[in-house]
Amino acid sequence: TNAQTGSNPLTGLYCNINPGSQDIFVRASFTGSTACYSVTKFQLKINSLPLPNPVITDYELCDYNSSGDEEEVFVLNTKTA
Repeated sequence: TNAQTGSNPLTGLYCNINPGSQDIFVRASFTGSTACYSVTKFQLKINSLPLPNPVITDYELCDYNSSGDEEEVFVLNTKTA
């Protein structure tokens, strides 16, 4: 109804009301001629954040090569497993 009448437009950032997915209605008109318009909708889908599987543990090393410089050389493929 709001899209049909041109009232209560969504402005700025929008936070969905329905979890998972929600229809958003759109009213498009020509500049200077609001009597000529079209209404349509699109579906806003909200996906949960993906979680790595298996859960990856932190990569912790001690500062041995130049003690106190807070840097250490590491090889990422040692975390492959």
